[in-house]
Amino acid sequence: MRSLLHFNLPTQINPCSNICFDTLKDTPYITVNTFQELEEVSISSLEEDLKKKLFSIGPILPQWYFDDVGRHYEHETKKRAIASLWEEDYTCLEWLDEQIDKSVLYVSFGSLTILTCEQIIEIALGLEMSLNPILWVIRPNLMTEKKPIAFPDGYLERMKGRSCFVPWAPQKQVLTHRAIGGFLTHCG
Repeated sequence: MRSLLHFNLPTQINPCSNICFDTLKDTPYITVNTFQELEEVSISSLEEDLKKKLFSIGPILPQWYFDDVGRHYEHETKKRAIASLWEEDYTCLEWLDEQIDKSVLYVSFGSLTILTCEQIIEIALGLEMSLNPILWVIRPNLMTEKKPIAFPDGYLERMKGRSCFVPWAPQKQVLTHRAIGGFLTHCG
């Protein structure tokens, strides 16, 4: 299983993954909360390494997650917690309301992706060069280094007025917002 664990998954979860995979050795098959077309290479690699059939049965989300797109469930904290690993920052929706239709690039690397400081700087400079308004989800633990994210000198000043940075976003509402024109993600 070395090929999958060392090349496809973040190193921060390898010990957990090994424990999880070890517990699966006696099962006849495995169900996975994804769909084949999205993660075909990873699913095939897992099937080969584990010598087991994987059934893609997802994405599995509760029906309420798809109801009332764009509605802010202020009084339904429990519902939000089920579908999100982090507390969602709804201020970005107000910022999106002020933007032109299909003009904003939404940037989010999910809940597990870890980047180096150099990678974040390169992404930041690329986003700046795009000249698009940017909504960027920057989790507190996005970097491998255990320090605050340091953008290039003057970056935040240059991006002022056309950027919104949040620690986590209500992704369903963001992706269905009229102002979103693109989505830069880790595809995980």
